[in-house]
Amino acid sequence: MNILTPFVQQCREDSGHFIFLILCVLAVIPAVLGLDHVALWDDEAQTAFIAKGILANGLPVPHDGTHFIPDPYPYYNEDLMWVEHPWLQFYITALSFHLFGATPVTARLPFLLISLCSLPLLYATARRLGGTNVARVTVLLLLSIVPYLLHIRQCRYYAILCFCVVWGIYACLDLQEGKKTGFLHFTGAMVGLFYSNPAPFAGFMFAFSIWYLAFGRSCIRWKPLAFTYGAVFLMTFPWFIYADLVNRRATHAEWNIANPFKYFGHYLVDLNTFILPFAWIPIVLLFVLWRKGRKMESLLFLMIPITTVWFRIFVAMPNHPMTMLGILGGILGITTVFWVYRMWQNVSLPSSAGQLLLVLAFGSLVGMSIASPLDSFRYIIGFVPLWAIIAAMFLTTLWRRARIPVTFVVVMMIGSNLLHAAPFVIARAMPFSFQDLEKVMRATIPPGGLSRVVGRSSEQIQTRLDSYLTKADRNLADAARIKTPYYDYLCEVTLPYRGPTEEVIRYLDQYAQTGESIATDNTALMLDFYIDLKLEPVSIKSDTLTSDWIYIKPHQTFATMPTYWMRRFYDEILTPHYEKIELEAPDLQNVDYNLPDPHLHVFRPDLEQVPRAVIFKRKNDK
Repeated sequence: MNILTPFVQQCREDSGHFIFLILCVLAVIPAVLGLDHVALWDDEAQTAFIAKGILANGLPVPHDGTHFIPDPYPYYNEDLMWVEHPWLQFYITALSFHLFGATPVTARLPFLLISLCSLPLLYATARRLGGTNVARVTVLLLLSIVPYLLHIRQCRYYAILCFCVVWGIYACLDLQEGKKTGFLHFTGAMVGLFYSNPAPFAGFMFAFSIWYLAFGRSCIRWKPLAFTYGAVFLMTFPWFIYADLVNRRATHAEWNIANPFKYFGHYLVDLNTFILPFAWIPIVLLFVLWRKGRKMESLLFLMIPITTVWFRIFVAMPNHPMTMLGILGGILGITTVFWVYRMWQNVSLPSSAGQLLLVLAFGSLVGMSIASPLDSFRYIIGFVPLWAIIAAMFLTTLWRRARIPVTFVVVMMIGSNLLHAAPFVIARAMPFSFQDLEKVMRATIPPGGLSRVVGRSSEQIQTRLDSYLTKADRNLADAARIKTPYYDYLCEVTLPYRGPTEEVIRYLDQYAQTGESIATDNTALMLDFYIDLKLEPVSIKSDTLTSDWIYIKPHQTFATMPTYWMRRFYDEILTPHYEKIELEAPDLQNVDYNLPDPHLHVFRPDLEQVPRAVIFKRKNDK
């Protein structure tokens, strides 16, 4: 029987299924466009370089057969084996390069295909949890989340994370229903998750273990589960030892009690700001709960948007106060978990599905917060499909009760970040700023008290309080800015992308000659993938420069910073011997503008009102 027959039959029986498929195709089309518009950023270029090393040497080593990796911080052991990340992503990229050659498209395409393959599995998983409508909303909602769409287009492990998390949820459902295949599915999903990135693996295993101890012992026999845990252990522990993950963790940050709370709060704020806006709902429910006499509950839930705003302000400060962030993260985490649980009860969603989904969703974040010393957005990208299922179950249930409000919410979620930014917009609309409070704070709060709150010495508080408050106002204004992420994403994939690094690559491809060399400060690994020039390091303490080309970014920093070494390098070593060439691209102060991280990503660099980027060409000195 033709594999398409069930789909054709379902479309005939249910016109909604046909519409759903059409919407899926329309949503997927932009994802496959313009894969080569944005240059490979540093981590992608690293993955591509190690993949070339596999093709040249048979193993993931930092040498592609012609030269050593131009990375200032290479992570390899005494055998020259790359151990910064597990090797699954490198072998996938190497296979693509072997079959189709090494290009930006072939570097990113296999990961995009993996993410697209996860959609049918996500549909099947969500359907088992909540029915056909939940499954449809889950897939469409996921395909409208711009940070997810950006990450699955990267030559990096993010798409594998998403696939394995969905596979893991599917396996949990099998285990819950007593299916023997659940143990095999769970083992495969966890091993794939580990060899993508151990931090999300630790989070998922922690969450599943909590769920089993709390709710799953009645439906899952402990002996097969212990055997499954043992199999996962045997297939992952060798890498844990070989890569020395314990000591690797200590090199990033020492563990203390405040850090996990801070990381957990950071993950929740990012989820609200970029994925699913939940912090605005307690503001709306405040009046409803107050009228019903649930005043304490309404005030408790109001802590979610309040702590979200304060957390975002403090975390953007230089050398942010870890203790204060730990306290705010703990408050935000406890109130959010309790609020979501109460919401789940109020809308009468299935208790068994709720127990599994909510424990996996929050438990994974807690597990990662404990296991990993980093709180980068990319570590939670694998759990975005899980949160999409939760959101879809809420939306489909509420749709039956209030269609117009739900329609408005969905349109706002896709069309803008208005709901995501709502708490910050309200805070920004207050008739006073942080700077207005300076005199009041100086008069009423002792410098020692402020020192403990913001993590600065009393002397710094006395001399720099105004600059800290100015920074807080600026952070709040940035968080309250209304954007149109999906429209910006469509522009990025359909229009030429003119960032400084992309323009440098185009210019060198046109004008650089074979055998010439280029010195660059933080772009060597990216340029190495695109241009066949000799790469050399550059330092502001260099006495001479011998490269044919010099590319430094941001140029304005080198041209204007008044420090001795910067002025000596730029005015005496560089500009007398090199011609300055302005490019048709902005000189962005944000050197990480092409990362998929929503905190940093710039969709339309050509619209930025800043000076032009610059490349230097050695003069023909006679």
